[in-house]
Amino acid sequence: MHTNEHLGRLVVDIGGETRTLSLPFSALLAVENTLGEGIFALLNRFASGAPRLQDVAVLLREALAANGTTQTLEHLGTLLLQDGIAAHVETATRLLELTFTEALAGKP
Repeated sequence: MHTNEHLGRLVVDIGGETRTLSLPFSALLAVENTLGEGIFALLNRFASGAPRLQDVAVLLREALAANGTTQTLEHLGTLLLQDGIAAHVETATRLLELTFTEALAGKP
């Protein structure tokens, strides 16, 4: 996993391909819309170490879409499981840390 912290981007391998991930505002809105709840509920689950599989998949799908790669949740889920979901939980957590450092650190 490579980072460009100035741009809030991660470069990762998903399904054997190198992909760029980032969470611009539009992607955050899409995550909220898909999950049906505010982004801070998602942050709380990741910060407590208890994200749902759906959280990881939706977050990564929107981070990929923000960089021009569209995936269905079904296809992305297959790739995540093939790669090992634990590695992608780490990727999603790191991406949120880059985007919301203070929120994940428990700061107001």
